[in-house]
Amino acid sequence: MKENGNTQSTEFEQTVLYLVRGLLDLKQPDALMGVYSWCRDVMGKKLLWIKALVEKAAGRYENAGKELKSSVKALLNTDQDDLDVDGKPDIVIPQKIKGILSKHNTTPVQQETHLPIVRLNFIVNQVVECYQSLGDWKSVMEWQEAVMEYRQDTSFITLQTAFNTDIDINYVRALSEFDLNNISGVKENMELVPGGSLNDVTKQELHVGEIWGTSQKLDLVYQHYVKVAAGIIDQKQIKPEFVKSLLQSEKIIEDLLRVSSFEWPLLSSQKILTQLYTIYCLRRQLEDKTKKPVLLPISSDFILDKDEHDVSTFLQVQRFVNIQQHLPGIDKKSNLIGQQLKLQLGISNLARKQENYILAEKLLLQQINLLSDGGLENGRQLKQDSILPALTRLRGSNSSINQLDVLRVERTAAKLLQATGQLKDGIDIISNSIVGHVCSDLHKDVKDKSLLLQCNELSARSLLTIVKWLQIDHKNLSSLTSQLRIEGGDSSVLSHNIQLLLEVETRGSRQKLGIVLEDADHDLKIGDNPILSHSDRVIGQILHLSTMECPTLSKSWFTLAGWCYKWGRKSVDNASHGSVELLTDEKAEILFLLPKGTSNEETGKVLSVLSQIHTSFSSEEDISEDQNECDEGAETTRRQLLSCCLSLQIASEDCIDKLLSVWKRVVHRVYHYYQLSAKAYFTYLQLNGGEKTQSDEDGNVIGTLRLLRLLVKHAWELRNVLEPGLASTPTAPWKGIIPQLFSRLSHPELYVRQSVSDLLCRVAHDAPHLIVYPAVVGSSSFNKSDSKDSGREGLLSNYLTEQLDENSDDCNSQEDEDIEDPSSKMLQGCLMSIVEILSYNNPKMISEVKQLVQELRRITLLWDELWLGTLNQQHQDVTRKLQQLESEVKKVNTNSALTKDEKLAIIREKHKTIMKPTLYALEKLQEITSQPPETPQEEWFKDTYGKLIDAAIVKLRNPTNPSHPNNSWQLFKQLHASLQQKAQKRSSLILRMEKISPNLQAMKGTVIAMPGLGMSGKMVSVESVSNTVQILPTKTKPKKLVLLGSDGKKYPYLFKGLEDLHLDERIMQFLSIVNNMFVSNSSGEQQLYRARHYSVTPLGPRSGLIQWVDGSTPLFSLYKRWQQE
Repeated sequence: MKENGNTQSTEFEQTVLYLVRGLLDLKQPDALMGVYSWCRDVMGKKLLWIKALVEKAAGRYENAGKELKSSVKALLNTDQDDLDVDGKPDIVIPQKIKGILSKHNTTPVQQETHLPIVRLNFIVNQVVECYQSLGDWKSVMEWQEAVMEYRQDTSFITLQTAFNTDIDINYVRALSEFDLNNISGVKENMELVPGGSLNDVTKQELHVGEIWGTSQKLDLVYQHYVKVAAGIIDQKQIKPEFVKSLLQSEKIIEDLLRVSSFEWPLLSSQKILTQLYTIYCLRRQLEDKTKKPVLLPISSDFILDKDEHDVSTFLQVQRFVNIQQHLPGIDKKSNLIGQQLKLQLGISNLARKQENYILAEKLLLQQINLLSDGGLENGRQLKQDSILPALTRLRGSNSSINQLDVLRVERTAAKLLQATGQLKDGIDIISNSIVGHVCSDLHKDVKDKSLLLQCNELSARSLLTIVKWLQIDHKNLSSLTSQLRIEGGDSSVLSHNIQLLLEVETRGSRQKLGIVLEDADHDLKIGDNPILSHSDRVIGQILHLSTMECPTLSKSWFTLAGWCYKWGRKSVDNASHGSVELLTDEKAEILFLLPKGTSNEETGKVLSVLSQIHTSFSSEEDISEDQNECDEGAETTRRQLLSCCLSLQIASEDCIDKLLSVWKRVVHRVYHYYQLSAKAYFTYLQLNGGEKTQSDEDGNVIGTLRLLRLLVKHAWELRNVLEPGLASTPTAPWKGIIPQLFSRLSHPELYVRQSVSDLLCRVAHDAPHLIVYPAVVGSSSFNKSDSKDSGREGLLSNYLTEQLDENSDDCNSQEDEDIEDPSSKMLQGCLMSIVEILSYNNPKMISEVKQLVQELRRITLLWDELWLGTLNQQHQDVTRKLQQLESEVKKVNTNSALTKDEKLAIIREKHKTIMKPTLYALEKLQEITSQPPETPQEEWFKDTYGKLIDAAIVKLRNPTNPSHPNNSWQLFKQLHASLQQKAQKRSSLILRMEKISPNLQAMKGTVIAMPGLGMSGKMVSVESVSNTVQILPTKTKPKKLVLLGSDGKKYPYLFKGLEDLHLDERIMQFLSIVNNMFVSNSSGEQQLYRARHYSVTPLGPRSGLIQWVDGSTPLFSLYKRWQQE
């Protein structure tokens, strides 16, 4: 329709309506927003009703109901949702709607026919569905009355049909009474519904044969379910007919579920499953002879995801629990009430997350009522009309209330108030809740330790929430800190509570609670630093108190670690730009230690030296610049003290040592927050060392990378924290940054190398498949037996760069590598120790991986590819040299002063000189291909081209007739043409593995870990290697291999040579980290973006395996197609 320009017709809008209904049923708000934007661009107007349905698809039913009602009014006001989109707002609705409909008599009949009747009826019913989903029967009835007024205010018959709703008003009133447990009201209203009499519930069978729609069948079954439940409660007895009727309802819904399962991909409706389960549970409850309540399988935490769950589903579950409360003979003990409390609070939280604030408040008030009244008035509406007085009543209740339930309700209420813009009331409630728990005697009196731990965890989480809200509202934070400074003045509720919490934190710090540095010389508190403002000091102390309240809550440690890291970086950066301001006590101690007679000038120089920490400012992680300076920091300071102060040169060694002790305390103070950060991050990793969840993965990556940065940049200053922390840290959180750990094995600091090496050895023990490839590849690079392969790689590198001048440099590089490099030797030792650990635990895996790496290196470039590539590379340069030789031959021959023998000698010498670089490169290549063949492919090459190559080299080295230089290159031209002709055949792009590497083909049932699957959480080994190898016709001749896994799946890879893939590996690692950050987005929004990445496994400095992505389109093919067009 769009291509035909048919975007303004009724058919187009009808098609859009069907599309929107489908996406709405699938709950795809983002797709609906895309349809809205597309229609706005294509149709030239804004279909605001689609934008309202975006809210409904996202579960925001309250907002959707309001916007849909506005859309109905706007639709009645004009025959278009909105006119031209340029510069117009999204919603154009008059402020006063009354009186508009009365003008319909003056509207021409011709315009009435343009009103979208079907769309209007669809929107009207969508409003009903929104309020039905919320269980807001009062709003449904109000909307029904408004619709009736709309119908009465128009005389157009067709327009009147648009205001027909799909629900009976009497049935709505019955549902409203049912939720209020008013069974007499249910009976009265159901009598007015056709077939809804409670007297007929056991007499009539449920017939749905004439109903085709799934939603209509579900509505009919649910109506029957309500009748059965109301009938049982009304008659106060359980009859077999009720059970039989429920069985009939079950069968109907099972048929619906069976039909929906025929679709693929399988998309089972939450509504169908919930209705089936509630009917099943009610039937089980009626059949249970023990009269024990049938409890729902609800998890302990019961956290609902706003993107995955629908609030209407759980409201239906809540109604089942309410029915259980009123069934005759059912044991209504604490189990059932406890489940109802958990369910109501979870639904309230879900409603708040989905911005259904009225429902959230209603459920929260019901929760408070149930707690304060002990369940006697369950489900009744409270007299209070707001949360604040209800919470006051809850705190003042004399009934024995579970403290954990009270903390949960107060935390939920505070979050709801904050979400609705009442931040001050919310933060007051949550701070009162924390103070009420922290300062109470619950810690001493409670006997249930598990209850105490849960209360402490909830209190710690609430402290983190307070910090988050204070950091968002800077004005409130400034006012708070101002009030905290004024002692004895008028203070707000929040400042009073924060003051109490700060006192608790101070007492806890004195008792060595929270974060403690064991071997610190001086006990510095979390806020003892002049660079902190008063508000930042308050934030830090509250975060510290959170770790005291619940030492096992990893989130508290991660947040505190991030705060300390931020201020540690600022402290070190400030000190690096200048001197550190000495404290009064430090200055007094220095003046006391200085020998008598020290001049004021020398005293000033000593103070200046002791205020320097000898750290250069750098935002880059370059350890080669400043690491050695840190190692010699104390000696540097000693030399500066002796040079600037003559009196210290004759002073005792003890005096200088004491001055250095003061300097070390200054350094410790500067690095204090970095030390606290490292300690907190190690604690966080200890708590997350078990099973890894998606939400913890990005925290682990941040924590480990920051610890690694501290290890690299400040190894000496933080050694007392980093060394024991690395020795005891679990290995699981470090598995995400293994490439970074390997890159630090050449660190100049001994304890850093040893710590990282020990950590990798422990990883090798726990998860050998993660480090086997970098360890084996790294250790084999130091093996001198691979000189042949390195020679091939050097020549191929020249082929890639197409620079003949590098040929001579390359031959010298072999000699340079023989010179022992201390860092290289240290790295070799670390890698060998890791390989020894791996070999001890699994020697078969190591030997097989070594063989795999060696064989893959062999086929990086085959001998024919090697010669063809080199000859292609040399072609232009040789042509130029041959032309030069011909010119030189002409010059020599025209020189009459030379004899014939002299001319021949000169020509031969010129030929030797000009062709020497080319001859050198070809001789090195001949040396490689003259080795004894180890594969059928190499044997074929030697049999076919071996003699030709030998003859060509001899002829180029000693030409028979140097006066005709082209003759000396003739055999190489013949070789080049033969290889080129073979390469152009399509059959040459498909090779057999048994020909190019029989050892790879012979590998069966290995224990080699499948490359690139280490972080996916599954261990798959290489079962065998496919016999077919595909060569891609690009410059470096990469080869597509297929490895068969132990799980029966095929894993294709692209084996790429002549390129260093370590950078590719880091890029893919970065994309993986970005994806984790998108998943754990703090705003909780649905994941919209995901970078497609693939595994990269380097197998040396110039080769590696890249995971093959099926179905992708190479960029080069697009470029080639564009170039051809």
